[in-house]
Amino acid sequence: MTVTSNSVYFTVREAGELPGTGWHVRVLEAPAYTDEIIRIYEFTDLTAGPALNRPGEGSVTLDLDSELWDTTLPGGQTGRYLLDREHVWRCYQDGTLRFEFLGTNIEETIVDTTNARTVTISGPGTADVLRWAKVFPPGFPVPPGENGFLWPFIGKPIMQAYLYLLHAAQARGTIPWVQARFGKEADAGGTDWDDLHTAAANRIEFSPDLGTDLLTLIGEVTGQDPSVPAGTRADWRMRPGFKLEVRKTIGADQSKKIVFHEPVLESKQRTRSREELVNYIVVADAYFETSQKAASASVATWGRRELWDNRGNLTEDKRRAPVVHNLLAQNKIEKSNWVLKVPYDEPGRAVFVDYAMGDWVGVMRHNASGASTLESYRVIGIVVHVSAVGDPEVELELQSRLDTRLRVLEQN
Repeated sequence: MTVTSNSVYFTVREAGELPGTGWHVRVLEAPAYTDEIIRIYEFTDLTAGPALNRPGEGSVTLDLDSELWDTTLPGGQTGRYLLDREHVWRCYQDGTLRFEFLGTNIEETIVDTTNARTVTISGPGTADVLRWAKVFPPGFPVPPGENGFLWPFIGKPIMQAYLYLLHAAQARGTIPWVQARFGKEADAGGTDWDDLHTAAANRIEFSPDLGTDLLTLIGEVTGQDPSVPAGTRADWRMRPGFKLEVRKTIGADQSKKIVFHEPVLESKQRTRSREELVNYIVVADAYFETSQKAASASVATWGRRELWDNRGNLTEDKRRAPVVHNLLAQNKIEKSNWVLKVPYDEPGRAVFVDYAMGDWVGVMRHNASGASTLESYRVIGIVVHVSAVGDPEVELELQSRLDTRLRVLEQN
């Protein structure tokens, strides 16, 4: 993406980012998202929230009494134009682009208890533009022939199918600026897709419903739901500049290098849920033959909780038992989600510098007797909150090794 250099640089200070933070924002003009129209170094709050396998979200809060709104932009508009279009807001840390989000929501606070007048621009990460593109019939708007409403994806690698749909939408003029950083045969790093060498007759049948958006579909084709059969399991993210990257794995294991010790964690939150817990599973195939299994330890702890799963795509006896095994592995335990508030820029443990999205980090936990245990977790969400008061704050959304292993279990 080419960015023009005729931006307005708005700041009431001599130069530099908000003092002590190293952060500022730049705005790309809608709807082409090629021209940078302003750089803003004065804000009340800024939140950058990149995430793995989902768009993430961001926000920036500005002073409504600021001189910013009287600024003349390159196109001749006043600063209020920033609120009138769904521009892209880019978050920079020490001059490096870390995240960008769509200015989808505008919330103005005319008067509050402190008499402050502010406006907050917020929205999802730029991956959300994939929602704008939908599955249309092949060749639309040309009237289809016999069976023309169906895309001929049977027997094709699933990522090849997704690229067909993306390119078809772009040929119609929808999200033409999204760049696929993967191919029909391999991921962004050149690793072959799981189903590339699978016989066509044994590939997962991919028949997306008309009207389904491509954001939903990128989750399906990369196998984000481990309970649903998938041709491949991969990670995805939208890099700045609308670069849609898909890799077998994003991130590296740094759990022995990047370690957060429990006493230094400012706060932590763990959510545990048993709503979807199942420990006795029956799988029925296309001929109504069944296989079943119980997880005895889970039954003893939580009581017997049943699941009947019809699998019309199973036609061989030997394939039922592995499906039962994998379903039990996923569902016999409670689900957990961790959110940890960690130091922002400690040497050797600085966010975005020493570790990033998809990486594994270590958490040293201590029990009442003083014993220590190093546990490794994957970073699947980062939220950096920057305000005019105090140091930036970082929250990490973490996924345990067990949760990650379950996601890649094959169900087909």
